[in-house]
Amino acid sequence: MSITKKDLKELGFTKNRVTPEESGHDKTFIYYTYDIGTTCLITCADDECVDGNYTVELFNAEGTSKIKDRSVLVTLIQILETGAISPIVS
Repeated sequence: MSITKKDLKELGFTKNRVTPEESGHDKTFIYYTYDIGTTCLITCADDECVDGNYTVELFNAEGTSKIKDRSVLVTLIQILETGAISPIVS
């Protein structure tokens, strides 16, 4: 399942608006962040979304994969917040 703006809001991501004056670009863009201690998850900008779907990655962590699936994102947040994941029920 992809990651939508609605998913990001439901998961508690913070909306960040960057104006042309701040960025030097032609238009305002939006991205989302989620802080867990000193770790930050960051999305692509809204103008980089493909079909309204966002990608999420660890901020300033080179070589990490971009997360494109909501369930993977939920699991990562759970691990970062609690250090554990819920058991899988067969």
